[in-house]
Amino acid sequence: MNKSSRFPGWGSSQVAILLEFAKSNGISSTKVLENSGVSIESLDSIDPTLDQELIIITNLISAIPLHPFKIGLHVGLTSNVNSYGLMGQVLVACKTPKAIMNVVSSYFQGDYHFLKIRPKIHRSHIETTFEVPAHLPEKAARFLLGRDMGAAITFQENVLLGGSPDTLEVGFIGEELPGMREVAERHTCPVLFDQETNYLKTQISVMKCIMPLGNHLLEKVLAKRIEKHVSALQRDKGFEDKVVSFLEQSGYGEFTKKQLANTMHISPRTLSRYLNKEGTNWRKLSTKLRMDKAKYYLSNTTKSIEQIAFDVGFSSASAFSNAFSREIGQSPLEYRLTESWDSSMA
Repeated sequence: MNKSSRFPGWGSSQVAILLEFAKSNGISSTKVLENSGVSIESLDSIDPTLDQELIIITNLISAIPLHPFKIGLHVGLTSNVNSYGLMGQVLVACKTPKAIMNVVSSYFQGDYHFLKIRPKIHRSHIETTFEVPAHLPEKAARFLLGRDMGAAITFQENVLLGGSPDTLEVGFIGEELPGMREVAERHTCPVLFDQETNYLKTQISVMKCIMPLGNHLLEKVLAKRIEKHVSALQRDKGFEDKVVSFLEQSGYGEFTKKQLANTMHISPRTLSRYLNKEGTNWRKLSTKLRMDKAKYYLSNTTKSIEQIAFDVGFSSASAFSNAFSREIGQSPLEYRLTESWDSSMA
């Protein structure tokens, strides 16, 4: 998990909402903040990291006798654009839906947010997927998916001032969990389960919406401020983390070291030197990333082994299976069966 701070105000606002939700359920702030290294006083000056927020979320889930997805949904429904600090201001200032999509695509991809949220324009609709990273604990992952689905509802209401984006359909990976039908009810649309992704499908006509609070000049000013903040964070970021971020954003395609070096405007030798400083090399790093992605697909989707092999950059299922068995100690099928058994016992 990325330990760096997010955009100003984002982490503090998210934790403040969690504490307020806990209070409404009779849970003390002390209990929710336990072992996180965060205090109410520190929120005035320091934004909690994703790691710290995850500890707080775990404490909250443990204290409330509801399914994590439903808890997350209710928390998300209490959110608004202010929940994202400076990033929220940028989103409100966006003049067009396309500008909002660009911001989400750039910054809601794991470095500054737990889930990877990807809006994509199709001919007849917009599909926004919510990908849960494999490294997140199961209960926290379900909470976070519920929270982001709930936050999407309140965000639309805030930005469109009550207008409807005409959601066509909601889909979820796996079986129905408590609270999922509530998402569809709030969107007044059908809901499907056992899908390959978690998603919202929205009418393409939303692209013609005029943002009631949009301000093109303010959008440019705040976007520039965001860029400066990102540049400062990148300077403090390890080289391996930069490579990880690049590959995640490129969809885990098959890249050689030379291709990646060219994309990053450095030589393959320089790339190797930097990775060596981080205690790894290109083979180890690329293999780890693909195996992490494969584990996510095996645990959370019904994709075939052949399709997963292709999605994580292997030319054949047999090559993928051999690599997976060598790295993980189980075949892909064995891993899927083990994870399914563990989930059924949870």
